[in-house]
Amino acid sequence: MAGRKPLVLINGDNKRVGSHYCYKIVRSAVHKSMELPNKHIQIWDMVRGKEVCAVTKTRKTITVEFR
Repeated sequence: MAGRKPLVLINGDNKRVGSHYCYKIVRSAVHKSMELPNKHIQIWDMVRGKEVCAVTKTRKTITVEFR
């Protein structure tokens, strides 16, 4: 996909997970955040400047909260 990818993954320390984790589709960003080892990941839309989703993981559950 060509073009701007405004969705980025941010870990619990308010830092980007990686510069190569940028997405256009929320579903793709949520799926990738479930695979990463971080316990809490926020998905931010950098164009709008607000949080789109939060993914929290424990040993037995994965919680996805859409904002």
